[in-house]
Amino acid sequence: MSGGTTLVLPQCAVHRDPRWWDDPETFRPERFASNAGWPEYAYFPFGGGPRHCIGMRFARMEMKTVLATILSEYTFELSSDPDPDLIASTNLKPDEPIRVKLHEHANEAAQ
Repeated sequence: MSGGTTLVLPQCAVHRDPRWWDDPETFRPERFASNAGWPEYAYFPFGGGPRHCIGMRFARMEMKTVLATILSEYTFELSSDPDPDLIASTNLKPDEPIRVKLHEHANEAAQ
């Protein structure tokens, strides 16, 4: 490799590698709840090493708080293609918008 070469690890491929993940194409966020013995960079949503995202700890705490609040009040229903084509860019993204319907939980205090 010559100077100035940029090396990029393909997160999408690594995060779906069957060597580290059972049924890697299935959405199961609970699999990341604890380090189940996979290699250090088998999962690196915030980068890694000395240059990992400085806001990583705050983002994780914020995600837990926001998701717990939203999920306690709403149910989500996917209304777009459940298997969209993906576009590889800086971040992997679907080729069309993801549409979700929100259903508010019945307010038990009002009943």
